[in-house]
Amino acid sequence: VSVRTGLDHDAVDVGTPIRLTIEVTAEPGVDVTMPILEPTTGPFETAPIATPPDIPDGEQRRWTHVYGLDTFDSGDLAVPGVTILFVDRRDATADAISGTIETDPLTVHVRSVTGPDDGARDIRGMHAVTLPEDERRRSTRTLLIIGAAVVAVAAVIAIIIALRRRAAPGARPVPVVPPHVWARRELDALRAARLVEQGRFEPYYDRLSAIVRGYIERRFGIMAPERTTQEFLIEARRSDALSVGQQVMLGTFLRAADLVKFALVEPTPADADEAIGAAAQFVDETTPTAGEAAA
Repeated sequence: VSVRTGLDHDAVDVGTPIRLTIEVTAEPGVDVTMPILEPTTGPFETAPIATPPDIPDGEQRRWTHVYGLDTFDSGDLAVPGVTILFVDRRDATADAISGTIETDPLTVHVRSVTGPDDGARDIRGMHAVTLPEDERRRSTRTLLIIGAAVVAVAAVIAIIIALRRRAAPGARPVPVVPPHVWARRELDALRAARLVEQGRFEPYYDRLSAIVRGYIERRFGIMAPERTTQEFLIEARRSDALSVGQQVMLGTFLRAADLVKFALVEPTPADADEAIGAAAQFVDETTPTAGEAAA
């Protein structure tokens, strides 16, 4: 796996956007998960500009992602290094090898456009605004009314919850379905819906992605359904619950689903079958053992 990072400028004025390019090449059979920069990376505000899937590059595959960086700090600022995850599956007779590659930070000089005394502004012209006595009384009365209403609503909610708990003293609690059992049921139901045979790939991938995200929320407590793929993968990498290989598999799967849902990429029935197989494999690999379930 070969990694190159670079900035389009080594010196800019404060507030001028900078482009960070991350380029990775690898041989076929090596799965790569590109880094996802958080919205705030070091002193920079960060946003993705282009994160396309990998493309052929001779006998290798190449990933090229571009991010826009912006900052209002000045001086010699460091763009933090990034981490690339990979899984080497080239040797079919041996176990896959997973690992990471860390890149070095990059430095950019950001020039200030303000004068040296700009921070020492004269604030003597500022003055306080005092509400009239009647206005202050009305404001205080309004706050008291709002506070009383909030307390009353909270009390009503607490009473309703208590009554529901007492409503059926002899009733048995509803059993909790384990996450892996729920996921397998949902995957079986998706297969039974035969959306692929009907050529309805977009709802198929949308539902498949929702199943995987819902499983991860139930299994690992990572809030997935309402987040973008980028936000969710950032959260997944913060957790120690998923191995490097599982993170690579998850990232590849979710990005493939996004391409179908948002980029209108037309998959084949074989692609769809492989996708649901990958989802089932992910559930199998992350199903807790008997010892873990007992704990």
